[in-house]
Amino acid sequence: MKEFEDKFSELQADMISICMEYVENRADKVYVYKS
Repeated sequence: MKEFEDKFSELQADMISICMEYVENRADKVYVYKS
């Protein structure tokens, strides 16, 4: 289970990094929706 959590955390960090790059680090909060 730890391997899954590590991979999931890595993906989350990548998604947030991409979002922050898109808004040029001008956001206090970032929401990522997945369906």
